[in-house]
Amino acid sequence: MNDSVSHGFRIERPSAKELKEVLDAAFDYRGDVTLTVAGGDDVVGYIFNRVDELDEPYVEVFPKDSTNRQKILYRDILGLFFSGKDTASGKSWETWVKKYEAEKAARERGEDVGPIQIEPEALD
Repeated sequence: MNDSVSHGFRIERPSAKELKEVLDAAFDYRGDVTLTVAGGDDVVGYIFNRVDELDEPYVEVFPKDSTNRQKILYRDILGLFFSGKDTASGKSWETWVKKYEAEKAARERGEDVGPIQIEPEALD
């Protein structure tokens, strides 16, 4: 499931197996997610921890609108939406090197590519 999960992915009423898989993906995601929890509330924030070895597994979230982290039990999660942009998407070292080498090769062919930057792109 991790490979198919990206910005805009949504799952509602997941099975226990699906929930674990999507929360693993959400933990690796470098953007905000929206969790729909029991009671109908939505929690928007960044998942920074998950503990799934306990009888009552949970995730911990830094809510977007608060400085206090929040613990949410798996059993209370009714849905999950990858709502925020993944700030690391396309910004890996390998992607940067590939772009740098392409610009360098274009310059060597005499193409005007402008300045070749050695600084990383902004994360937005």
